[in-house]
Amino acid sequence: MLYKFKFNVISILLLLILNSFFVNALGLTLPYHPVDGYGELGAPPGAESEVLFYLQNGADGDISVKASIKEGGNIVRISGKDEFFVPSKTKDIKLPLKLKIPEDAKIGEKYLVSLYVQTIVSKASGTALGTGIEQRFYVKVVSPTPEQEQEQKEQRTNFRTATGLLIVLILVAIVFFIRKQTVKNKNKRR
Repeated sequence: MLYKFKFNVISILLLLILNSFFVNALGLTLPYHPVDGYGELGAPPGAESEVLFYLQNGADGDISVKASIKEGGNIVRISGKDEFFVPSKTKDIKLPLKLKIPEDAKIGEKYLVSLYVQTIVSKASGTALGTGIEQRFYVKVVSPTPEQEQEQKEQRTNFRTATGLLIVLILVAIVFFIRKQTVKNKNKRR
């Protein structure tokens, strides 16, 4: 009985020692301060913004990771590529997310977003072990600040001005074309 106990303890210790060589120190820095386990980002209805998470690798070896949105893909997407190379001993690899709040979103409404980052395991034969991080956070619809309201008003004014100028240019081009055709037809009749 004692022999079996010693054998099990030695086996477990040996297994722990062998697995310690495969340490993976993947980390994810958050752009907010978590409260009750979940963080919260705020944005007004119709807003589009970019939020930066940072990937970290505290291990001695370089790793590659793949990021995906598991939940909340209707308001958040990964900007650009979804695979990242994270060199050893770094903590500043940007993982940008693009937020787009619907125009008809109600103030106070919350959307749950789940960002998943997992290591890419090379296609080796046999057994391979990878790690992953799932970070959940809320995007809360908040009232726009006076500055944001002013910016939206300016954007609408600029859009209306540009549209008005485009219509005037089209009308001038049509009048010019019609006049040119009229002059051309008069010259043919003479």
